[in-house]
Amino acid sequence: MLYLKPANFDDIEKEHRFVVEAPTDENGFINDFSGISFEMFKSVVLPRMICWSQGKNLPENFVPETFYLLWSDEGQKDRAFH
Repeated sequence: MLYLKPANFDDIEKEHRFVVEAPTDENGFINDFSGISFEMFKSVVLPRMICWSQGKNLPENFVPETFYLLWSDEGQKDRAFH
């Protein structure tokens, strides 16, 4: 089964692996986090994603946004897709 799940700390290793392995530019979608270190993802990127989804610490003129990953629990357990 496929399902969407917001970025979270419970799945941090899988989320990091996904953003690092996803192409920098695919079909017009830009991956700003391609190649980012795990430490930078953990300490800066993921906390920012979560805060922005809650409307906290938004840059001026930004609106809240939630970063979702598409997961599959069939075959390869909890695999993120882009």
